Amino acid sequence: MHVSNINESVNRFSTALRRAFGGGFFSRYLAVGAIVFVIDVGLFQTFVALRVTLWIGTSIAYAVGVVVHFLLNKYVNFRAFDRTILAQARTYVILQIPTLVVTALVVEVCTYGLHLMPLVAKAISIAINLPIGFLSHRYLTFSAGIGSMARRVIARYRS
Repeated sequence: MHVSNINESVNRFSTALRRAFGGGFFSRYLAVGAIVFVIDVGLFQTFVALRVTLWIGTSIAYAVGVVVHFLLNKYVNFRAFDRTILAQARTYVILQIPTLVVTALVVEVCTYGLHLMPLVAKAISIAINLPIGFLSHRYLTFSAGIGSMARRVIARYRS
């Protein structure tokens, strides 16, 4: 598949999301999240059915979801091309580490401590991480980046 075909497909998908969910970043973020949710939870449920250790299944499903989430938000939702993909990916990964920890802890505590179904525990972890993820990716990952934001804050503090 040629790059021009890929770009055309991305533009069509982006246009469809904008029409279906409005022009706002948050509504498109939710739509992207819904797609990722299906992928993440589908893999998670597959691993549960295969009796894979819960934290391993959670982590693998989460990692696949993270990659899909990054790519859809970069190219479809935020259409962020101000920084290189490596710089954005680095920021994204740094911001995803705490959310992975929260996800794993919530799934473990809710499943084993509160005796909830693993799928319910997974949904709770997503609800907790959603607002934090949107704000951090909107203003850090897919904007000028953490370094640029820190320099602006320091400059304002000094003046």
